[in-house]
Parts: sequence; structure tokens; C-alpha cells
Amino acid sequence: YFMTPPRPVGDVKGARALAIFGDSITTDHISPAASIKPDSPAGRYLVAQGVKQEDFNSYGSRRGNDRVMVRGTFANVRIRNLMVPGREGGVTAVQPSGDVVSIYDAAVSTGRLSSNDPNLQNIPIRTELGKEIRKAFIPRDSNYLILSADYSQIELRIMASICGDETLKNAFRDGEDIHRRTAALIFHVDPKDVTGDMRRKAKEVNFGILYGLGPFGLKTRLGISQSEAKAIIDDYFSSFKSVRNFMDASVSSAKKKGYAETLYGRRRFLKNINSKNRILQQFEARVAVNMPIQGTAADMIKIAMIKIHSELEKRKSRTKMVLQVHDELVFDAHKDEIDELKPLIKELMETALPLEVPIVAETGIGINWLDAH
Repeated sequence: YFMTPPRPVGDVKGARALAIFGDSITTDHISPAASIKPDSPAGRYLVAQGVKQEDFNSYGSRRGNDRVMVRGTFANVRIRNLMVPGREGGVTAVQPSGDVVSIYDAAVSTGRLSSNDPNLQNIPIRTELGKEIRKAFIPRDSNYLILSADYSQIELRIMASICGDETLKNAFRDGEDIHRRTAALIFHVDPKDVTGDMRRKAKEVNFGILYGLGPFGLKTRLGISQSEAKAIIDDYFSSFKSVRNFMDASVSSAKKKGYAETLYGRRRFLKNINSKNRILQQFEARVAVNMPIQGTAADMIKIAMIKIHSELEKRKSRTKMVLQVHDELVFDAHKDEIDELKPLIKELMETALPLEVPIVAETGIGINWLDAH
């Protein structure tokens, strides 16, 4: 729901004004010079808000080919490529009720759901502008709150479970900071002596390994030399030998079978895994490693969604599941049901697909999506 007060973009690069005006849903383009005409929907909206014409540009982008979307009486700010315009120039995502409705499908090769028209899985959270945008997502009325339930480091937990590495498994069982533990091992220091920079580098390695990150990729991400990046990755595999064994075995199995599969048994066929084309073969080798992990995460959250939906239906709950964003589920939760449903949702997510390490789902409540984190 886009319901925040109007504000200028200021000097935020690449930002767009989401202007809401009138009863009809239309689109209006800002020219490359970022000028907004007074007789355009966005211009009439700004005039109605008391904005002088010479100040219009502060509500647009300094970049060309930007878009202002128009509906209602509120304005918001959004960054480039956040929302896809609807068919035939309209914004089909906005319903007559004012709700923003996304279309989900399971066409992604890993099995994850994808969100389209608009893509609500692409709303940023780390930037200040992204945080402002998340504030715009609110419950249906004052009787409801936003409830967020998010898997914690689920892909790393799945990797630890699949590869059977005792160091990784023990870290999760003991509730340790996995990135700090990794940093201590690869930099050969005591965990209490791990610096913020060490932990940051270890985090990049932990997640990058899942996607076949090599020395060149790590060098680019961390801004270090390739030799230093190679040394970090070598130390990682020396510390977590079972991870390297898992990666090698995954590629070998895929070459023999022609597919990779999740813990749940769902397969992704890899027709180029034995290709003589080195680029195609290397790409599918990375897929063979990643698919069992990311695909299992996709299976897990979909199983959890089915179980949660079934419980909500059985209880005739007024609470509704409204968003799935990768490893997070978002609910439009009735205040009278939160105390009962919050631990239930957490339990159903954590028991959807048991692993050899604890699964943790973190929950939060707020008056908007940002505050629920």
C-alpha cells in the first residue's frame, strides 16, 4: 500500500516520484530533462500540494526515461526499476480498493516463486530510500498489523546439513555467529579478536561459495588483490573440508545423472553439464552446487506456506498471508490473533523440512513492513 505523504526526491540519484492523483490509474513520463508539466497528472498533483512550478524538478529524476505513476491523493518516492508498469500503460497492480497485488509464479529454475506486476521481491531494505519505501506498505486498517517471519541464514544452514561439516553444524547448534566463527578460522584468530572487516570478508565468502564465487569475484566484491582473495578462499576450504567435498561430489553426480536435486527430491536437469563448451559447462557446474541448497530453501518455504495457509483456513483466521519475499513471509495480521499466530507461524516454518541443524525463523510486528523487521 502506497500511503506516505508527498516529499521531494531532493538529490537522490535515479529516484522517481510516485505521484497518486485522481480516480483513474494512468502513467506519465518525465522527460530526460526531468521536467514535469503543470497540466500533467503529476503536475496537477504538485500544484494541489502547493508546490511551485520552479520546484517541480526536485520531484523528478535527473535521469531520462523515468516514470510517474498516478492514483489517489498520496505521493511516494521510489528508485529505478522498482515497479513494472501494467499492461496497456496502466498500473494493473493497484486494485480499486487501493491494495497493491502482485502476481506470483514458480517459473524460476531453482523452484523459488517470482513476483511480477509489480515485483515486490525487489523492494530494497539496506538503503535509506529503500527503508522509506518499505514504510509505505501498511496493513488494511487500524485493527491489523504487519507480521514478518524470516528464515535466518537458511541457505548456510542447508549447506551445513547437506555437506555434513561438523564445524559448521556445531556453530549453528551452539547458536554462534557463523560469520564470526568463519572469520576466526580463515584468519587464524580467536573469535573475540575478529574485527568488523574480517567478519565482512567472511560473510562474503560464506554466501559467495554457494554461488561458485572464485578469487576474481571475491577480489571484486572486497576490493582486495586476487592473491589475497585466493588465500582467503583456500583457507576457507582448509577449515571446512566437507564443503569442498560436497561441491566436488555435486558436480560429479550431476555429470553422471544429468540433473541436480533438492533434499526433497525435486530435480533440475542440466543438459549442458557435460558440454564441450567450457562456459556452458562451468555455468551448469555452479548450478549443480547451488541447486541442492537454494532449491531446498525454495521447497522449505513453500511447504511452510502450505501448512500455514491450511492452519489459517482451519481456524477461520482474519489474518492473511500477503507476501512471500525469498526467505520471508509477510502477513496482514489481525491484532486479536497475533499472540496466537506468531508462535504458530514460527513453529510451522521451523519444522517444514527438518535439517541436521536448527532452523530459525525470526518474527517481527509493526505498523508497516519496515517496522516489522
